[in-house]
Amino acid sequence: MASHSRRQFLLASSSGVLATLAGCSALGSQNDDTTTPTATDKEITTTTTTNGGTTTTTSSTQKTTTATPEEPMGSPGGQSGEHWHGQLFFEVNGERINFEQSKYEELDEKFHFASDGDQYKWHNEQDTVTLQYALNTLPDIEYQHEGQAHIITFRGTTYQSSDSDTSITTMRGETSIDPWIYTLRDGDVITVRIDTDATTKNETSTM
Repeated sequence: MASHSRRQFLLASSSGVLATLAGCSALGSQNDDTTTPTATDKEITTTTTTNGGTTTTTSSTQKTTTATPEEPMGSPGGQSGEHWHGQLFFEVNGERINFEQSKYEELDEKFHFASDGDQYKWHNEQDTVTLQYALNTLPDIEYQHEGQAHIITFRGTTYQSSDSDTSITTMRGETSIDPWIYTLRDGDVITVRIDTDATTKNETSTM
């Protein structure tokens, strides 16, 4: 009779161990989106008490998972340390400014011109700048905007694109751009053109 009770106890204990193992296995399979699972071996040991003393029963090894946080990806860096160049053409009624003059050179560390044989070549370093910032570093030129309208003051005269007799265009190559939001890039060829009549200018002089 004692032998029969002992068999029932061992069977019940074994069922409990299997249920426990099944439950651990189910939990170990759950991962969130921000962790990387790492599999390790874990030995499960159960203890059974009998009338004659303590009997230790060791189950087979089980794989468990440990969550390891993933390292965040780095964000891209800025333009710091680069030195970019391009060309700027600024025209008023067909006359183009020669920026290779001392009053236009080395005025701002982020955007400036230099005596290097190209009167339209700009230099950009330290940080990226908008075209609006670049224009406002230059003497004789002040750029602002109201809504979508361009307003440029050049040598004391203010031009507004909202005026019926005034046209102001700002281009990057063949593409129209907005100076207050467009950020200069290496190699950009920028044209700012002011015309106060409907006549098409076929020739451009330098001033």
